[in-house]
Amino acid sequence: EGQTTQFVVMNNVLRSAPGDEPHAVYDLKGTTEDRWVDPQLGVVLKDLNFANKMIGIADPRQRDELQETLRQDARFLRQCNIMDYSICLGVHYCADDAHPSREASSVSSKLAVLSGFEPKFQCTMMRDQPAQRVVYYIGVIDILQRFDLSKVVAHIAKSCSLGLIHEIDTVPPAHYARRFKAMVAAQVQTYREPTDRTGRLVQRLQACIHSGAIQPPTLAPSDAPRALTIGLARAAGEDVTVDEAVDFAVRY
Repeated sequence: EGQTTQFVVMNNVLRSAPGDEPHAVYDLKGTTEDRWVDPQLGVVLKDLNFANKMIGIADPRQRDELQETLRQDARFLRQCNIMDYSICLGVHYCADDAHPSREASSVSSKLAVLSGFEPKFQCTMMRDQPAQRVVYYIGVIDILQRFDLSKVVAHIAKSCSLGLIHEIDTVPPAHYARRFKAMVAAQVQTYREPTDRTGRLVQRLQACIHSGAIQPPTLAPSDAPRALTIGLARAAGEDVTVDEAVDFAVRY
């Protein structure tokens, strides 16, 4: 009696039409402490499982709008002294060239369900490169944890131990928000344009390989120097594809 109770009512971000359910679900915080799980059916994956992937949005305007919305969410939660929140990301892999209709979802936010692409080689997302059409289901979850005394004590303890080798999750809200926004900026990407430095490098490499000016690298035997080897399960001496050569060059 006389006590005020507050409720938080949220959409089910992963709700979808039959057949459009997410094939993979990730919980992304931008930390590395305890952020790997063994991939199994029905398991929610974490940051280190997503380390070589990106949220590929084809439309730059949608990309910018999604990034800004997530930045605003992080600023609001920081002002409320909240930390430990994360992005819940569902990924539905489309079976054909068509994306499922957005109208099939009952989620109210227009940015909660977005059509996108998951590139075959994750270092960059270039036009005309191999990519899988996907639908992303996106929401911010775990938004009720305040940075209270127990979290302050955990922050001090972890900073002197796990914090020496990992990005720990128990940090003050301002630090947590900065790291979260940096993760969003890095993971939410669109196609790189020809004026982009990485894009120009990729174009030059492809042109040189196609013209024969540069020979595509081959996998070296196991007892040979590893300066130009690529970690693919293939027989030694077998040619790699142009896309694999470009991916190797950009990464290393």
